[in-house]
Amino acid sequence: MNEKKDLKTIRFEKNVTQAMLQRDSGVNQSRISMIERKLVDPTYVEKIKIATALGMLIDEIAWPDVPPPLKVPGLFDEDLPPKKERPLRDDHRN
Repeated sequence: MNEKKDLKTIRFEKNVTQAMLQRDSGVNQSRISMIERKLVDPTYVEKIKIATALGMLIDEIAWPDVPPPLKVPGLFDEDLPPKKERPLRDDHRN
């Protein structure tokens, strides 16, 4: 059995640009770029559209397996301590 190749390698071998793949698959070029850079996992529908546009089956392409993002302590609002309420100023300017 042949070793699977990633999307970018296949595109280069077939001399297909991301713009051409967008045109033929209907998957946005920026999304194709993110898939190739392993920033996102393609959906099943995206896999079908891309593979079909390349004349391949989805099982013939080595799709990225993107791990979930790491949770960095202190990066998200829920990690921050609750805000202290400041008392209202008693401003009696008339």
